[in-house]
Amino acid sequence: MAIEVLDKKYEWIEFYRKTVFPHILGYEEKQTELANDLKKFKEEVSHNFRPDKILGENGLIIDDPNHHTEIDPFTVLALINVGTTEKRKKLHRLLLDKSFDLDLKGIAESDAQSVWFYPYKANEKNKIIVERSVKIIPNLWNLFKDVVEIQNEDIDSIKDQVLGILPNASIGINKLSTGLSRCRPDLFFPLNSIGTKFLNKYGINYTDISVNNVEKASKVWTDYCTAITEIKNRFENKELYELYYQAVCEVESERCKNGKDKNKSDENESSELDENINNLDFPLNQILYGPAGTGKTYVTISKALQIVVPEWWSEDLERSRSTIVEQYKVLVDEGKISFVTFHQSYGYEDFIEGIKVKRVEGQLNYDVESGVFKNICERAKNNPNENYVLIIDEINRGNVSKIFGELITLIEESKREGKSEELEGLEVTLPYSNEPFSVPNNLYIIGTMNSSDRSLTSVDIALRRRFEFIEMMPKPDVLSGIDIEGVSVQAILETMNKRIKVLLDRDHCIGHAYFTSLIEEPSLELLMTIFEKRIIPLLQEYFFDDWTKINLVLGENGMVYTINLDSSLFPSMNPSEIEHLTKRNWDVYKYLFKNAPLEKKINALNQIIRPKKDYKIPKPEITDEEAS
Repeated sequence: MAIEVLDKKYEWIEFYRKTVFPHILGYEEKQTELANDLKKFKEEVSHNFRPDKILGENGLIIDDPNHHTEIDPFTVLALINVGTTEKRKKLHRLLLDKSFDLDLKGIAESDAQSVWFYPYKANEKNKIIVERSVKIIPNLWNLFKDVVEIQNEDIDSIKDQVLGILPNASIGINKLSTGLSRCRPDLFFPLNSIGTKFLNKYGINYTDISVNNVEKASKVWTDYCTAITEIKNRFENKELYELYYQAVCEVESERCKNGKDKNKSDENESSELDENINNLDFPLNQILYGPAGTGKTYVTISKALQIVVPEWWSEDLERSRSTIVEQYKVLVDEGKISFVTFHQSYGYEDFIEGIKVKRVEGQLNYDVESGVFKNICERAKNNPNENYVLIIDEINRGNVSKIFGELITLIEESKREGKSEELEGLEVTLPYSNEPFSVPNNLYIIGTMNSSDRSLTSVDIALRRRFEFIEMMPKPDVLSGIDIEGVSVQAILETMNKRIKVLLDRDHCIGHAYFTSLIEEPSLELLMTIFEKRIIPLLQEYFFDDWTKINLVLGENGMVYTINLDSSLFPSMNPSEIEHLTKRNWDVYKYLFKNAPLEKKINALNQIIRPKKDYKIPKPEITDEEAS
């Protein structure tokens, strides 16, 4: 390794080379043992360790009870570099069975969802079960060994291996560069959240796209190497690891200014969180609103976890979506989070309390039963030092005045029980139980509403006054880098939404969530299915089957078309009348989605972004029925 003089804060580099790498390499033929040890170590620091997914005897995908039988060194290094500084040190000590005192700040941290370098053993993609290649993990081991031994700063020497891994192992350049930088921080710069923020600050470009073939992988790798060269030229007097350390310090400085010093001890961190648990930067009542598919319900789960378990959320755990949902379910089971969906038949008796009829030993009993809101309020009152969350999905679909009744006033922040010593909180007597009732200050209410379902102006004024409204619009940039057969999915969504805003309004834009499945499976087949099964039916609903406007949104690309009418159907009509009816007689061009040649499908998608006036998709000589 070409590092002769080390500052104390960079001692970890030599420590990794002499101690960590040889230790990990000793497990190459004992990967199951290594995985089991890591699982045990992660449990000791209260981190999750995901199971692998395998095919069961019934042919269904299940979580492997024995967890991982194989694991690669890049994943090992990622797993021990997640969480607070103290927990990272503990993980290192447990792995090595050795005490040491090093500054780990300069080791690239793992981003929340960028830990595992290989996919699940079994995955379901487009209703087809696929198993990971047997070559992925051995290839990662070979790359690891070659990286740590690179001579003369020749990073191009590993290019062939990188091009073999990037398209197959679902490893983006962000994750791979971070792993490489842990092995050779003198040669590679990590494109994790901290590293990318640093590069963006100084205008250093790199390419971050999903790759599924060697050609794309080659471009991504070439652009990354070019970025490395630019970094070195821009900062001639500093090593790459020095620049990353600088980037970490800059981020820490920002966190400290905001009162979020990430590197304080777990003990201090915990005590501060306990002290301020009711002073989080969340309104007590908030509603997320926007078009369908913008991730409102998705976000409510994350918000709820941040409110209820801030100490868990504040740690940089490997929080995949499955991990988040798992934690959410635990809190639901514990009664700290409740979820309810409003609808037109939902009422006060379901939400607050009501009389329910029960047959007991042949007799009808009329009992007062508490609803979901009353129940969670009682739990929150009994545990004033903990936070509780009620999620109300589709809040605008119910009659809010009827559902909340007299309690619509009590949910105001200034009228909550425990808001302040001066204000004891308002209290009402419930009509069925005749019990006094108030709303505690440690209950957070998060609602969602689709702005396309009903105009925001028609929402009950009492509701609007007592809630903070947070708009969630489509984020096409979430789809950045998804390039399918040369067609940008981001550009497709942006273009369609521009047309919808003109033809209808912004509340009916198409959300990015309709296309996010393409992140994992960027295939033309899936994209066409999304249009056929989701986008076109949605547009039908939005435009009330006004096919002319639907066709305009699609760039007149042939996905929908007019059907010529047989004049014999209406013998009394003249040709001009028949022509008028023909213009109203539309259908979905199913042949295009199923049996059409690849080129026609690509042309249709390109037409959405770059319409050509004379563009026509030639109709097949066979009928749609025959084609299907």
